[in-house]
Amino acid sequence: VDAERPWRGPFVISDLFIGAVAKRPIISVEVPVIFDGKPHYALAAGVFPERLSEILRLQKMPSDWVAAIIDSSNIIVARTVGASEFVGKSISSDLQRALMTAAEGTFDGKTREGIEVLSSFSRSTVSGWTVAIGIPKKGLFSILWQALLQNIGAAAILLVAGIFLARRISARIADTIRAL
Repeated sequence: VDAERPWRGPFVISDLFIGAVAKRPIISVEVPVIFDGKPHYALAAGVFPERLSEILRLQKMPSDWVAAIIDSSNIIVARTVGASEFVGKSISSDLQRALMTAAEGTFDGKTREGIEVLSSFSRSTVSGWTVAIGIPKKGLFSILWQALLQNIGAAAILLVAGIFLARRISARIADTIRAL
């Protein structure tokens, strides 16, 4: 606690709800306004899920990866793929099971669309919100195979170049020895 701000109250992040004025999904972020070391007011701002989905899209993940922001009641707040269809709906049963066992981790599961993914998630201890990323297994293994084949190809080229250089150098050495 510092001397200039002796009271540090918590901020509040709501779960997703339908706004009374906007009549559409929104979240609220509220912070206390402090005077003389005591809270006198609360300052609140509404954030539409589209803003959070845009933040996820700015991370420049591959287009088939699914990233989501989930509120503390396991409702999808933002999503990179199918946001208009899934915002406001509950998360997949596979992700629900994973969240019941740990605050962060990885698991094999399916997205709400039924796509098999390798998922990773982390739940905030402050807000109870979760960020989850699902990488389609099909795409993941194709990336791994592509990288493996590129490495094998590069190794083969280096091997052929090494053999060629070794033969050339050994021929020069043999010519020098014959000349002696």
